[in-house]
Amino acid sequence: MVMDRSRRRQYSHRALRVIRSPTRQEHQRFLSETPQAQPVVVLPAELPRRADRAQEQESDPATLPVPPASPSLATTQRLLLAHAQRTRHLLLNRSTLKALSRTRYEGILEEIEQMKKTIQTLQSQIEVTTRDVEAMENLSVQLQRITSGLHESSNDTSTSAS
Repeated sequence: MVMDRSRRRQYSHRALRVIRSPTRQEHQRFLSETPQAQPVVVLPAELPRRADRAQEQESDPATLPVPPASPSLATTQRLLLAHAQRTRHLLLNRSTLKALSRTRYEGILEEIEQMKKTIQTLQSQIEVTTRDVEAMENLSVQLQRITSGLHESSNDTSTSAS
């Protein structure tokens, strides 16, 4: 059997990628085929719907604006991960980096440094928040001990007074 090489070349650089959510089956997103197997990031379906609602509210001033619901932590983490993977794939492609002008390349490096600083700041805030939560839990345990001790001592004094 002889292969048609022209047909093989036509489809050799296309790929179909699938992103699956580790949390839910319904969050599966199929990515479209792109030349050179370039990954395509697909945002969750909830975000465009919110944008549509915002446009509808702007077009009808009689309706009261409803504050948008903040995305859940899991949604935010998935978005950050998707964008980080997309950025990594782009930066790993040397031809993409070579095609950039010197000023744009330097701008990207500055943005990467800013992202690193932001990530470090967020990590320190998470650590502080974690310590604060632990301190609050310890405080609640101590307050429980004090209140139970006061309750027992008030019961002891009331029984001894009788």
